[in-house]
Amino acid sequence: MTIEFDGQNNKLGTTTANSVTIKTNDTDAITIDSSQNVGVGTTSPSVTFDAEADGATVAHFNRATSDGDIIELQKDGTAVGSIYNGGSNLGINSSGGLLLVDDIITPTSGADNTKDLGRSSARWKDAYIGGNIYLGGTTSANALDDYEEGTWTPIFKGDGGDPTCTYDIQSGKYIKIGQQVTAWFILGTDASSGGSGTLRVGGIPFTPDPSGDYGGILTSEYGFATTTTIKRLGNGNANGVRVDDDEGNAVTTSILGTGTNDNRLFGTIIYFIA
Repeated sequence: MTIEFDGQNNKLGTTTANSVTIKTNDTDAITIDSSQNVGVGTTSPSVTFDAEADGATVAHFNRATSDGDIIELQKDGTAVGSIYNGGSNLGINSSGGLLLVDDIITPTSGADNTKDLGRSSARWKDAYIGGNIYLGGTTSANALDDYEEGTWTPIFKGDGGDPTCTYDIQSGKYIKIGQQVTAWFILGTDASSGGSGTLRVGGIPFTPDPSGDYGGILTSEYGFATTTTIKRLGNGNANGVRVDDDEGNAVTTSILGTGTNDNRLFGTIIYFIA
């Protein structure tokens, strides 16, 4: 350990590759190693400034009176960013960064609709949103509040009474985007009896908006008891979507065949929920 005075400055240190340690209460408090790394709370600093505290806050940086930069970050003497405050809000700035205000993250520039979240070569993976995503605007008309995929179980129904069916094919899938639901289905029976009234495809997921009709498209049908040509799905209600003939007239449950591999119906239903 040496103490020197070079005519202007007092110097305390070593002339060999040894560390200098300052102690308080007989405990090592600050260490400067031979690589000029400074350790506070550690005797083995691994970087230029290494501070450690066991179970306690490591550092306080307090800017008094005015708002502004609390920590400035530099590269080769040029500022590249800062951590700053504006009132009680914290900002992270780097020629346009993030501002944290009342648990809301915004661009530091305050500019509206000019900054991207991620980029084409560095995307975020998953986003868990409990509310709305606003696309193309900020009003309720631009709010996407739900996207869902799932399965459903289609059934034959009758407005005057449901038929009793043994299904050998009964499968459905759906996609719900906002208020619109698109549901696909495949139906077929090995036995069918009873039922009355208008024939419908029921069991649809979600309750349709009662203020509007809905319908769908049939992609294939065969195996029914009569020669009536089933052409379309239309005029849906809470009981299901109506099965129509080629002239747009409702068919009844009497059209259902009673044998095996009968009543094949493949289609798509599109409707809105309330």
